[in-house]
Amino acid sequence: MSMNLPGDDDAVPGLLGDLMKVLGGAGSGNVWLDSAKALAHGVATDGQEDDVVDPLERIALEALLPLVIARVDEATEHLLPSAATLSVTLRSRGAYALRVLDAWAPRLATMIENQAANPVELGEVGGGMDQFLRQMMSTMGPMFIGLQFGSAAGHLARRALTAYALPIPWLPGDSLEFVPANLAAFSEDWSIPLDQVRMLAATREVLAHRCYAIPEVRDRLNAAIDAACTEAMATQGSLLQRLTESGDPMAMQAMLSDPDALLDDLHQPGEQLESATLSAMTTALEAYIDYGTFLALEKILGPVATLREAWRRFRTTEQRGEQATAALFGIDRTKEQVDRGARFVEFVLDRAGAAGLAPLLTGGAALPTPAEVDAPGLWLERLAYGGEATEV
Repeated sequence: MSMNLPGDDDAVPGLLGDLMKVLGGAGSGNVWLDSAKALAHGVATDGQEDDVVDPLERIALEALLPLVIARVDEATEHLLPSAATLSVTLRSRGAYALRVLDAWAPRLATMIENQAANPVELGEVGGGMDQFLRQMMSTMGPMFIGLQFGSAAGHLARRALTAYALPIPWLPGDSLEFVPANLAAFSEDWSIPLDQVRMLAATREVLAHRCYAIPEVRDRLNAAIDAACTEAMATQGSLLQRLTESGDPMAMQAMLSDPDALLDDLHQPGEQLESATLSAMTTALEAYIDYGTFLALEKILGPVATLREAWRRFRTTEQRGEQATAALFGIDRTKEQVDRGARFVEFVLDRAGAAGLAPLLTGGAALPTPAEVDAPGLWLERLAYGGEATEV
């Protein structure tokens, strides 16, 4: 591979300096995280003033909690752990984007450490580019990872109703997170009364919060996410590698002027071993949470066919935020996965009733393998005989 900058070799340090300025400079602290947060906030707000959170929304959601918690307990037959207290936290879209990056930061730091320990091998370059590319890979590589996740977080914040928009364990604590602007948008887009949307969001958030708080579930998911992240980063490839292979280093500046380009050409995890294992777990768990949510909602609202259909379409509509973020973590969250999880839950309910889903809450080896999500009878048979999960 041969690459040449326009002009003489003196242009190389100048380009590096320009890019560093675009990324916020090399100040103190985690520059990659600061740059990611700046980009995330800009994408979440579309460069405009952030939305203002109405305190009345907190009052409305807090008023729902006692009823929601009671019905969730009934719907799950008290299998889920109960927090002593749960509080409501409201986030603007911009604040949500920053909060989600705080939740991801430890994992992103590990990715950056792994990249530093296993640098991308570049082909031969010319035109005075060797030193430039070495600087780029060591100095700006972490920033590009941060910016990629920053763009994903910003897109996610424009649509997420609650903290658990993705099946990734959240920051510890007993606070339930909501994005009122997105609740209102869901209500308007799907012609669902806002009070029903609040009820849906609160019920699902309580269920997800309790499910992912189970130590065995949380620990197994975190271990699977760590493994899948490493695999996913290798699959996606380095942004810098992709840009240098293009033969045009000026493309970096063009990309930085368009944050959406950071998420272009992401590969869905597909059948990679670790990603397939993680996707099977999250597909089954999210399907269980959806099942429990609507079972509880029916106890509160009666028939909820319209709300259920709106939520199904919302979840299966291809959206850049959820799918791009999931892909970066190694999770396949396409429409096919949502339908796959629904079929898994339906089969187990038909064969074993609600009690048949209870092992999902024990985590560990009880979580299904990819083959078992596709053939739930295998999962039920393995659990009946106390077998270990070995089939992928």
